[in-house]
Amino acid sequence: MLLTLRLSTWVARDVRSLAAPFRTVDGAAPYDERVTYPAPSPSTRAPTRRTGRPVRVWDIVLTVLLLLLLAVFAALASYFGLFLGMASDGCFDDNCDYGMLSFGVWFAAISPWVILLLAIVGAVTLLIVRRLAFWVPLTAAALNVVIFFVAAAIVEAAVGP
Repeated sequence: MLLTLRLSTWVARDVRSLAAPFRTVDGAAPYDERVTYPAPSPSTRAPTRRTGRPVRVWDIVLTVLLLLLLAVFAALASYFGLFLGMASDGCFDDNCDYGMLSFGVWFAAISPWVILLLAIVGAVTLLIVRRLAFWVPLTAAALNVVIFFVAAAIVEAAVGP
């Protein structure tokens, strides 16, 4: 213990002797604890961080779950959209518009995936800026239903009377 105390005293004395050549103009050491500085003016202070909106964990969890359900719903809507092609079974004597019919089928098959992609981008954007985002997958699911019926109407119009 005595050896440790003497060693620390010697190290402290040696460090002070090394700092001796580095004196300021007024003779004080550059990092002397006796030197005090005035408080910085408000214009030079570091900016304080704004807290912004709070993180809503329930919104993040609910949005992710709803986006996963929307992906399942998009797969089902796309699968059933392909069944709209069976409307061409009633086409005899060239009374169907096959271009419009194929457009309606592909519209029903692809649009759920486009809506899912837009919903993911929109929900993630809202989550990043800390706004409520759970409504985005719900709105996208309702839009999927509307789009499916629009595609069915297009196919029905292509088949004719």
